[in-house]
Amino acid sequence: MDQAFIRKLTDIVLVNLQNEKFGVNELAKEAGMSRVSLYRRIKSVKNQDVSQFIREVRLKRAMEMLQNNEGTVAEIAFGVGFGSATYFNKCFHEYFGYPPGKAKHISREINDIKEIVRNNNQEKNKTGSGRSVKLTIGIISAFIILIIILLVVFKSSRGDSLKELWSSEEKVSVTVMPFLNMTNDTIWDIWQDGIQNEVINSLTNSEELRVRQIESINSLIQSKGLANYASITPSAARAISQKLKADIFVYGSIKQLGKTLRVNAQVIDSKTEDTYKSFQADGTAENILHITDSLSNKIKDFLIVSVLGKEAPRDFRQLASTYSPEAYRYYVYADKLF
Repeated sequence: MDQAFIRKLTDIVLVNLQNEKFGVNELAKEAGMSRVSLYRRIKSVKNQDVSQFIREVRLKRAMEMLQNNEGTVAEIAFGVGFGSATYFNKCFHEYFGYPPGKAKHISREINDIKEIVRNNNQEKNKTGSGRSVKLTIGIISAFIILIIILLVVFKSSRGDSLKELWSSEEKVSVTVMPFLNMTNDTIWDIWQDGIQNEVINSLTNSEELRVRQIESINSLIQSKGLANYASITPSAARAISQKLKADIFVYGSIKQLGKTLRVNAQVIDSKTEDTYKSFQADGTAENILHITDSLSNKIKDFLIVSVLGKEAPRDFRQLASTYSPEAYRYYVYADKLF
């Protein structure tokens, strides 16, 4: 009965596969169940919430399409109901342990191994000699085990470490690097430290974060002979962040095109150098403080909402979609009261 139930739900999702907005409410309605009943049933059978189940069906169908070469990664992403190719890549990597671009290659390797085993079995039947065949199969088995180990290591080392970071009980520690002046105009050199200081001040006001102060950051930069900020590469910033025992670091730059001034920033994992999210704020030279405030708030809101997300019930996190820490905080409070 459980298998038939899951098969029925899977078929419903597949029929609505290209509908990006097909979610929990729609599946419950199609299945003739309430949201609560659907959640409880899927949780008891597959130990998943409904959103995870729908995403799993989409990803498995995407894998089939990739293996059958039914389109590009982006085309398949949209074809299975993902509105963003970037988000599809992230979900695919989390679920299978490798990016979608490698799906065809890995599938081909597995098929080659199967073909070798099949040919050896046929040879064994023809000659009746099993010793060399057993040796070959043993080598192939070891090779398959090695592939599995590598995939597991790859997945664990490049999984969603942001979720692991937020799930810890300690505050998340942050380092903000100087913003590199890439305008070719030395007048903006002073703002390399200026924007860095404003972002640090903004993040320091959050009780959810532990922020390294500008003095300790810049003194360490100088001690490493990086007085010229242009020489601070992401790898160098990562090393400095690790030295300060920070979980993540903010790495940004100042650019100018005509009268438009753009300040970019990336939130990066200090361990893996993976970028969690990128931000930008545009304006003119006259309103540089407004640009800085806008960027600082975007970074702060993203980090705080991410931290607060661990307090929300796992099965209802998908329902809360906001960039406002205040709204998310009240959402968590309300759920606890409920």
